[in-house]
Amino acid sequence: LYDTRLQMRPNTYLTPILTFVLAALVLTLPGGVAYSQTSWYQKGREATNNHDKVDYFTRSLEQEGPNKFTYYLRAWALYDLNRFEKAIKDFNASMLQETGELADTYNYTGIAWCHYRLTDYDKGLQFAEKAIKEMPSNAEAWNVKGWSSVSLDRNQDAITAFTKYISLKPDLALGYSARSYVYSRTEQFQKTLDDCEKVLDLDPQNNLILERK
Repeated sequence: LYDTRLQMRPNTYLTPILTFVLAALVLTLPGGVAYSQTSWYQKGREATNNHDKVDYFTRSLEQEGPNKFTYYLRAWALYDLNRFEKAIKDFNASMLQETGELADTYNYTGIAWCHYRLTDYDKGLQFAEKAIKEMPSNAEAWNVKGWSSVSLDRNQDAITAFTKYISLKPDLALGYSARSYVYSRTEQFQKTLDDCEKVLDLDPQNNLILERK
């Protein structure tokens, strides 16, 4: 029913990418003329401005009824606006809805990232682990666990988390970049170089990694 790929931005690393399929509401007018009427929800999905997304999803909730996805997507729009407390409320509201099929693991991951951005790293780690318990294959939960662990100076836990992320997303440079950062701060320089090379294989123009090397 959905495919979720979340790539957040802890330190300019990531931005949410959410892919869902929603068919437009098709109405038939007298005379047999069909046209598409875009719902507020769909307007929110198509909007590129986060302020507009919040507005459209709010209208959808008010006029089209509550839904797990609507709260969830509004939460990410709020996240991108740095309104993390409100985003947490929407992630929690998403889990309370009966309409829509969305695993709680994704909302837990969103809450974890919000706490990370609020610098409450213990709570970030707590919700990352909840997300992982719900779905061990949730790569983004391992990612936020890794960054929360870094911020708590739990470097080995971070390396383990990023290694798991890499195993789930081996074709993304992100995991190797994150792990190389932890290797560099723990003075494991050969491993740092090895991961930097893997990043550049996948993303040859990665300036951050070129500087790290």
